[in-house]
Amino acid sequence: MKSLMPFLFPVFVALGVTSCGGAIQAASVPLTIPQLVSHEGYSTVALVWDDIDNDQDDVSDIRVSCSAVWVDATHILTAYHCVVGERQRQQARQDEKEKNRPACEELAILLGICDPDEEVKHKVIETKGLSMHFIQWKEVDDVGKEPTAQHLAHVVSWDESHDLALLEAAGHAIPSHEVARVAVAVPGYGERIHVCGHLRGLYWSFLEGSMAGYRGDMPVLHKGKTIGPVMQLQVPIYYGNSGGGAFNEAGELIGIADFLMNIPAEGFFIPVDPIRAFLIDQEILPGKVKEVKKEEAVKPAVPPIVNITVVAPPPPPEKADIIPSPPLPIPLPPKVHGSLGHVPTP
Repeated sequence: MKSLMPFLFPVFVALGVTSCGGAIQAASVPLTIPQLVSHEGYSTVALVWDDIDNDQDDVSDIRVSCSAVWVDATHILTAYHCVVGERQRQQARQDEKEKNRPACEELAILLGICDPDEEVKHKVIETKGLSMHFIQWKEVDDVGKEPTAQHLAHVVSWDESHDLALLEAAGHAIPSHEVARVAVAVPGYGERIHVCGHLRGLYWSFLEGSMAGYRGDMPVLHKGKTIGPVMQLQVPIYYGNSGGGAFNEAGELIGIADFLMNIPAEGFFIPVDPIRAFLIDQEILPGKVKEVKKEEAVKPAVPPIVNITVVAPPPPPEKADIIPSPPLPIPLPPKVHGSLGHVPTP
Protein backbone atom coordinates (compact mmCIF):
# COMPACT_ATOMS: atom_id res chain seq x y z
CA MET A 1 0.00 0.00 0.00
CA LYS A 2 2.81 2.39 0.80
CA SER A 3 4.21 1.94 -2.69
CA LEU A 4 0.90 3.20 -4.24
CA MET A 5 0.84 6.55 -2.39
CA PRO A 6 3.14 8.40 -4.85
CA PHE A 7 0.70 7.46 -7.60
CA LEU A 8 -2.54 8.18 -5.69
CA PHE A 9 -1.47 11.58 -4.35
CA PRO A 10 -1.60 13.39 -7.73
CA VAL A 11 -5.08 11.91 -8.30
CA PHE A 12 -6.43 13.47 -5.08
CA VAL A 13 -4.75 16.76 -5.91
CA ALA A 14 -6.33 16.77 -9.37
CA LEU A 15 -9.77 16.06 -7.98
CA GLY A 16 -9.55 18.77 -5.33
CA VAL A 17 -11.37 18.96 -2.02
CA THR A 18 -14.15 21.42 -1.30
CA SER A 19 -14.26 23.40 1.91
CA CYS A 20 -17.82 22.27 2.72
CA GLY A 21 -17.95 18.89 4.37
CA GLY A 22 -14.74 17.69 2.77
CA ALA A 23 -16.51 16.28 -0.30
CA ILE A 24 -14.29 15.55 -3.27
CA GLN A 25 -15.14 17.71 -6.30
CA ALA A 26 -13.76 17.50 -9.82
CA ALA A 27 -11.66 20.55 -10.69
CA SER A 28 -12.63 22.71 -13.70
CA VAL A 29 -10.67 21.65 -16.73
CA PRO A 30 -9.22 24.51 -18.82
CA LEU A 31 -10.41 24.62 -22.42
CA THR A 32 -8.25 25.11 -25.45
CA ILE A 33 -8.50 28.46 -27.24
CA PRO A 34 -10.58 26.98 -30.11
CA GLN A 35 -12.92 25.40 -27.54
CA LEU A 36 -13.26 28.70 -25.66
CA VAL A 37 -14.01 30.63 -28.85
CA SER A 38 -16.66 28.11 -29.90
CA HIS A 39 -18.30 28.01 -26.46
CA GLU A 40 -18.30 31.80 -26.01
CA GLY A 41 -19.54 32.34 -29.56
CA TYR A 42 -22.49 29.97 -29.33
CA SER A 43 -23.49 31.06 -25.81
CA THR A 44 -23.37 34.80 -26.61
CA VAL A 45 -25.98 36.75 -28.58
CA ALA A 46 -26.10 40.23 -30.05
CA LEU A 47 -29.06 42.38 -29.01
CA VAL A 48 -30.07 44.45 -32.03
CA TRP A 49 -32.59 47.06 -33.13
CA ASP A 50 -33.77 48.26 -36.52
CA ASP A 51 -32.56 51.66 -37.71
CA ILE A 52 -35.72 52.80 -39.52
CA ASP A 53 -34.24 56.23 -40.24
CA ASN A 54 -31.19 54.86 -42.03
CA ASP A 55 -31.18 55.75 -45.73
CA GLN A 56 -27.67 54.60 -46.61
CA ASP A 57 -27.64 51.49 -48.73
CA ASP A 58 -24.07 50.55 -47.86
CA VAL A 59 -24.76 50.24 -44.12
CA SER A 60 -26.96 47.62 -42.46
CA ASP A 61 -30.32 48.69 -41.06
CA ILE A 62 -29.62 46.42 -38.07
CA ARG A 63 -27.73 48.02 -35.20
CA VAL A 64 -26.07 46.20 -32.33
CA SER A 65 -27.21 47.68 -29.02
CA CYS A 66 -25.76 45.28 -26.44
CA SER A 67 -24.55 41.77 -25.76
CA ALA A 68 -26.14 38.96 -23.75
CA VAL A 69 -25.53 35.37 -22.63
CA TRP A 70 -27.65 32.22 -22.71
CA VAL A 71 -28.16 30.84 -19.20
CA ASP A 72 -30.54 27.98 -20.03
CA ALA A 73 -32.61 26.61 -22.91
CA THR A 74 -34.86 29.69 -23.19
CA HIS A 75 -33.43 32.53 -21.03
CA ILE A 76 -30.81 35.17 -21.84
CA LEU A 77 -28.96 37.28 -19.28
CA THR A 78 -27.92 40.87 -20.00
CA ALA A 79 -27.40 44.22 -18.27
CA TYR A 80 -30.48 46.08 -17.09
CA HIS A 81 -29.30 49.37 -18.57
CA CYS A 82 -29.47 47.68 -22.00
CA VAL A 83 -33.17 47.06 -21.38
CA VAL A 84 -33.66 50.65 -20.21
CA GLY A 85 -31.98 51.96 -23.35
CA GLU A 86 -34.19 49.84 -25.59
CA ARG A 87 -37.35 50.89 -23.74
CA GLN A 88 -36.40 54.56 -24.06
CA ARG A 89 -35.73 54.11 -27.78
CA GLN A 90 -39.09 52.42 -28.36
CA GLN A 91 -40.84 55.10 -26.27
CA ALA A 92 -39.24 57.85 -28.35
CA ARG A 93 -40.43 56.17 -31.55
CA GLN A 94 -43.94 55.81 -30.12
CA ASP A 95 -44.00 59.47 -29.04
CA GLU A 96 -42.90 60.50 -32.52
CA LYS A 97 -45.74 58.51 -34.08
CA GLU A 98 -48.25 60.19 -31.78
CA LYS A 99 -46.80 63.60 -32.57
CA ASN A 100 -46.92 63.03 -36.32
CA ARG A 101 -50.43 61.61 -36.36
CA PRO A 102 -51.98 62.69 -39.68
CA ALA A 103 -54.77 65.24 -39.54
CA CYS A 104 -58.30 64.19 -40.33
CA GLU A 105 -59.32 64.67 -43.94
CA GLU A 106 -62.53 66.55 -44.65
CA LEU A 107 -64.30 63.53 -46.15
CA ALA A 108 -63.37 61.36 -43.15
CA ILE A 109 -64.82 63.99 -40.81
CA LEU A 110 -68.08 64.14 -42.80
CA LEU A 111 -68.38 60.35 -42.72
CA GLY A 112 -67.68 60.27 -38.99
CA ILE A 113 -64.59 58.11 -39.47
CA CYS A 114 -62.19 60.62 -37.94
CA ASP A 115 -62.78 63.08 -35.11
CA PRO A 116 -60.37 66.03 -35.21
CA ASP A 117 -61.07 66.86 -31.57
CA GLU A 118 -60.37 63.34 -30.33
CA GLU A 119 -57.36 63.22 -28.03
CA VAL A 120 -54.61 60.75 -28.87
CA LYS A 121 -54.13 58.35 -25.98
CA HIS A 122 -50.50 58.33 -24.92
CA LYS A 123 -49.05 54.82 -25.08
CA VAL A 124 -46.47 54.03 -22.41
CA ILE A 125 -43.90 51.33 -23.23
CA GLU A 126 -43.59 49.04 -20.20
CA THR A 127 -40.41 47.26 -19.13
CA LYS A 128 -42.21 44.02 -18.30
CA GLY A 129 -42.72 42.14 -21.55
CA LEU A 130 -40.62 44.60 -23.57
CA SER A 131 -39.78 43.13 -26.98
CA MET A 132 -36.10 42.83 -27.86
CA HIS A 133 -34.46 41.18 -30.86
CA PHE A 134 -31.26 39.16 -30.96
CA ILE A 135 -29.11 37.28 -33.43
CA GLN A 136 -26.93 34.21 -33.01
CA TRP A 137 -23.34 33.61 -34.00
CA LYS A 138 -22.93 32.69 -37.69
CA GLU A 139 -26.15 34.56 -38.55
CA VAL A 140 -24.14 37.59 -39.66
CA ASP A 141 -21.17 37.62 -42.00
CA ASP A 142 -20.03 41.22 -41.65
CA VAL A 143 -21.01 44.47 -39.96
CA GLY A 144 -22.08 45.87 -43.34
CA LYS A 145 -24.50 43.06 -44.14
CA GLU A 146 -27.93 42.13 -42.88
CA PRO A 147 -28.04 39.08 -40.58
CA THR A 148 -29.51 35.94 -42.07
CA ALA A 149 -31.97 35.70 -39.17
CA GLN A 150 -33.05 37.48 -36.03
CA HIS A 151 -35.14 36.29 -33.11
CA LEU A 152 -37.58 37.74 -30.60
CA ALA A 153 -37.30 37.80 -26.81
CA HIS A 154 -39.23 39.50 -24.01
CA VAL A 155 -38.05 41.02 -20.73
CA VAL A 156 -39.31 38.87 -17.84
CA SER A 157 -37.43 40.17 -14.76
CA TRP A 158 -34.59 42.42 -13.63
CA ASP A 159 -32.44 43.48 -10.68
CA GLU A 160 -31.85 47.20 -10.97
CA SER A 161 -29.51 47.34 -7.96
CA HIS A 162 -27.04 44.98 -9.66
CA ASP A 163 -27.84 46.05 -13.24
CA LEU A 164 -29.05 42.61 -14.37
CA ALA A 165 -32.00 41.66 -16.57
CA LEU A 166 -33.43 38.39 -17.82
CA LEU A 167 -34.99 37.86 -21.25
CA GLU A 168 -37.01 34.89 -22.44
CA ALA A 169 -36.83 33.79 -26.07
CA ALA A 170 -40.24 33.77 -27.74
CA GLY A 171 -41.78 31.26 -30.11
CA HIS A 172 -41.09 27.62 -30.81
CA ALA A 173 -38.18 28.07 -33.25
CA ILE A 174 -35.54 29.00 -30.65
CA PRO A 175 -32.12 28.82 -32.33
CA SER A 176 -29.61 26.20 -31.26
CA HIS A 177 -27.07 27.52 -28.77
CA GLU A 178 -24.80 26.64 -25.90
CA VAL A 179 -25.51 27.53 -22.28
CA ALA A 180 -22.94 29.40 -20.20
CA ARG A 181 -22.19 27.46 -17.04
CA VAL A 182 -22.02 29.84 -14.06
CA ALA A 183 -18.79 29.69 -12.04
CA VAL A 184 -18.91 29.13 -8.29
CA ALA A 185 -16.52 31.99 -7.41
CA VAL A 186 -14.79 35.04 -8.80
CA PRO A 187 -11.32 34.49 -10.25
CA GLY A 188 -8.20 35.37 -8.29
CA TYR A 189 -6.10 38.42 -9.02
CA GLY A 190 -4.06 38.01 -12.17
CA GLU A 191 -6.03 35.04 -13.50
CA ARG A 192 -6.66 34.97 -17.23
CA ILE A 193 -10.16 35.83 -18.41
CA HIS A 194 -11.87 35.89 -21.80
CA VAL A 195 -14.61 38.27 -22.95
CA CYS A 196 -17.00 37.89 -25.86
CA GLY A 197 -19.15 40.75 -27.06
CA HIS A 198 -19.79 43.27 -29.82
CA LEU A 199 -17.76 46.35 -29.04
CA ARG A 200 -18.83 49.34 -31.11
CA GLY A 201 -21.07 47.09 -33.24
CA LEU A 202 -18.27 44.74 -34.30
CA TYR A 203 -20.01 41.39 -34.07
CA TRP A 204 -18.44 38.68 -31.91
CA SER A 205 -15.18 40.24 -30.83
CA PHE A 206 -13.12 37.84 -28.70
CA LEU A 207 -10.91 39.55 -26.13
CA GLU A 208 -8.45 38.31 -23.53
CA GLY A 209 -7.28 39.93 -20.30
CA SER A 210 -6.80 39.37 -16.60
CA MET A 211 -8.48 39.93 -13.25
CA ALA A 212 -7.27 43.33 -12.08
CA GLY A 213 -9.31 43.94 -8.92
CA TYR A 214 -12.45 43.34 -6.91
CA ARG A 215 -14.11 46.59 -5.85
CA GLY A 216 -16.86 47.62 -3.46
CA ASP A 217 -19.43 50.30 -4.24
CA MET A 218 -18.27 52.54 -7.09
CA PRO A 219 -19.86 55.67 -8.54
CA VAL A 220 -21.32 55.15 -12.00
CA LEU A 221 -21.19 58.58 -13.56
CA HIS A 222 -23.69 58.09 -16.36
CA LYS A 223 -26.23 56.59 -13.94
CA GLY A 224 -25.82 59.10 -11.14
CA LYS A 225 -25.55 56.44 -8.46
CA THR A 226 -23.20 53.85 -7.03
CA ILE A 227 -23.03 50.18 -7.89
CA GLY A 228 -21.15 47.32 -6.35
CA PRO A 229 -19.46 45.06 -5.84
CA VAL A 230 -17.79 45.03 -9.25
CA MET A 231 -14.88 43.25 -10.88
CA GLN A 232 -12.21 45.33 -12.57
CA LEU A 233 -10.88 43.42 -15.57
CA GLN A 234 -7.94 44.45 -17.66
CA VAL A 235 -9.62 44.03 -21.01
CA PRO A 236 -10.38 46.66 -23.67
CA ILE A 237 -14.21 46.54 -23.78
CA TYR A 238 -16.29 49.34 -25.28
CA TYR A 239 -19.88 50.32 -26.06
CA GLY A 240 -21.71 47.26 -27.39
CA ASN A 241 -20.00 44.94 -24.88
CA SER A 242 -22.55 45.83 -22.17
CA GLY A 243 -24.43 42.75 -21.05
CA GLY A 244 -21.86 40.39 -22.52
CA GLY A 245 -20.03 37.73 -20.56
CA ALA A 246 -16.58 37.29 -19.10
CA PHE A 247 -15.39 33.69 -18.84
CA ASN A 248 -12.62 31.91 -17.00
CA GLU A 249 -10.29 29.47 -18.72
CA ALA A 250 -12.76 26.64 -18.13
CA GLY A 251 -15.41 28.53 -20.10
CA GLU A 252 -17.49 29.34 -17.00
CA LEU A 253 -19.35 32.65 -16.72
CA ILE A 254 -17.69 34.90 -14.13
CA GLY A 255 -19.18 38.30 -14.91
CA ILE A 256 -21.40 40.53 -17.07
CA ALA A 257 -19.96 43.67 -18.70
CA ASP A 258 -21.40 46.75 -17.02
CA PHE A 259 -19.60 50.07 -17.45
CA LEU A 260 -16.41 51.91 -18.41
CA MET A 261 -14.36 54.58 -16.72
CA ASN A 262 -11.73 56.92 -18.07
CA ILE A 263 -9.06 54.26 -17.63
CA PRO A 264 -7.32 52.73 -20.66
CA ALA A 265 -8.06 49.05 -21.37
CA GLU A 266 -10.11 48.54 -18.20
CA GLY A 267 -13.69 47.35 -17.90
CA PHE A 268 -15.97 46.84 -14.93
CA PHE A 269 -18.16 43.75 -14.65
CA ILE A 270 -20.96 42.51 -12.43
CA PRO A 271 -19.32 39.60 -10.57
CA VAL A 272 -20.61 36.06 -10.39
CA ASP A 273 -21.96 36.31 -6.81
CA PRO A 274 -24.93 38.62 -7.55
CA ILE A 275 -25.38 36.87 -10.91
CA ARG A 276 -25.76 33.50 -9.21
CA ALA A 277 -28.10 34.96 -6.57
CA PHE A 278 -30.27 36.57 -9.27
CA LEU A 279 -30.49 33.36 -11.31
CA ILE A 280 -31.32 31.31 -8.22
CA ASP A 281 -34.07 33.78 -7.31
CA GLN A 282 -35.47 33.44 -10.86
CA GLU A 283 -35.21 29.63 -10.54
CA ILE A 284 -32.81 29.41 -13.48
CA LEU A 285 -30.28 27.83 -11.13
CA PRO A 286 -31.30 25.43 -8.35
CA GLY A 287 -31.12 26.47 -4.73
CA LYS A 288 -34.10 28.75 -4.11
CA VAL A 289 -35.72 28.14 -0.75
CA LYS A 290 -39.44 28.59 -1.18
CA GLU A 291 -41.35 30.16 1.67
CA VAL A 292 -43.98 27.83 3.01
CA LYS A 293 -46.67 29.46 5.11
CA LYS A 294 -47.44 27.56 8.26
CA GLU A 295 -51.05 26.64 8.24
CA GLU A 296 -52.91 26.91 11.47
CA ALA A 297 -53.09 23.66 13.33
CA VAL A 298 -56.41 22.02 12.79
CA LYS A 299 -58.04 21.71 16.14
CA PRO A 300 -59.80 18.41 16.76
CA ALA A 301 -63.49 18.75 16.25
CA VAL A 302 -65.45 18.85 19.50
CA PRO A 303 -68.36 16.45 19.29
CA PRO A 304 -71.66 18.28 19.62
CA ILE A 305 -73.54 17.94 22.90
CA VAL A 306 -76.65 15.85 22.29
CA ASN A 307 -79.37 15.66 24.91
CA ILE A 308 -80.47 12.07 24.86
CA THR A 309 -83.82 11.37 26.49
CA VAL A 310 -84.08 7.76 27.47
CA VAL A 311 -87.70 6.67 27.16
CA ALA A 312 -88.26 3.72 29.46
CA PRO A 313 -90.73 1.10 28.28
CA PRO A 314 -94.07 1.25 30.15
CA PRO A 315 -94.24 -1.02 33.19
CA PRO A 316 -96.10 -4.28 32.72
CA PRO A 317 -99.75 -3.96 33.71
CA GLU A 318 -100.90 -5.28 37.01
CA LYS A 319 -102.43 -8.74 36.99
CA ALA A 320 -105.85 -7.34 37.82
CA ASP A 321 -105.67 -5.21 34.76
CA ILE A 322 -105.18 -8.14 32.44
CA ILE A 323 -108.23 -8.42 30.26
CA PRO A 324 -108.65 -11.88 28.87
CA SER A 325 -109.10 -12.09 25.21
CA PRO A 326 -112.60 -13.00 24.11
CA PRO A 327 -113.27 -16.66 23.44
CA LEU A 328 -113.17 -17.92 19.96
CA PRO A 329 -116.59 -17.86 18.33
CA ILE A 330 -118.42 -21.13 18.71
CA PRO A 331 -120.58 -22.04 15.77
CA LEU A 332 -124.26 -22.65 16.45
CA PRO A 333 -125.50 -26.17 16.00
CA PRO A 334 -127.37 -26.86 12.85
CA LYS A 335 -130.97 -25.79 12.87
CA VAL A 336 -133.60 -28.37 13.67
CA HIS A 337 -136.95 -27.94 12.09
CA GLY A 338 -139.46 -26.52 14.52
CA SER A 339 -137.01 -25.75 17.21
CA LEU A 340 -134.69 -22.82 17.91
CA GLY A 341 -131.92 -25.19 18.58
CA HIS A 342 -129.87 -25.84 21.57
CA VAL A 343 -127.09 -23.54 22.76
CA PRO A 344 -124.59 -25.41 24.84
CA THR A 345 -123.22 -23.69 27.87
CA PRO A 346 -119.59 -22.94 27.93
